[in-house]
Parts: sequence; structure tokens; C-alpha cells
Amino acid sequence: MPTHDRGPLPLTPPQNGVWFAQQLDPTRLDYTIAEYLEIRGAVDPELLAEAVRTTVAGTETLCVRFAEVDGVVHQIPAG
Repeated sequence: MPTHDRGPLPLTPPQNGVWFAQQLDPTRLDYTIAEYLEIRGAVDPELLAEAVRTTVAGTETLCVRFAEVDGVVHQIPAG
């Protein structure tokens, strides 16, 4: 899993645009995406949960939170 010691980072221009648009109209779902996968056959729930945790931990974009400080939005990497 990547680690960062740079602290809060500025948003990229596309992230900033999405953030701004969401603030203008929080009901818009343009960037809310869902997907599902049908699994046929037996599944070990503990093994599946561990696989999901490993995938999320190794995917940098899923390990970022966003915070607004003094009117400026930052992305804050986990870890």
C-alpha cells in the first residue's frame, strides 16, 4: 500500500471541477457509479472480505478523503 508523508494535497483540475459541480447541486449523481458482479457457486465470505480489503488498500484512489479548510478543498491520502 502506498504511503504518503506530504500531508494534504491540492485537487487536480478535474477533481476541483467535480467538487465544485457537486457543491452547486448535491442531488446530481453524475459521478456516483455502482457496479455489481454475480458470483455463481460457493463463496468463502471471509476470503472474499479479505480480497476486497486488499484491493481497496492497494488502490490509491480509494484511500483518499477530501476536506475543506478555509474554503480550499484538499485531498488527504490515507496512511
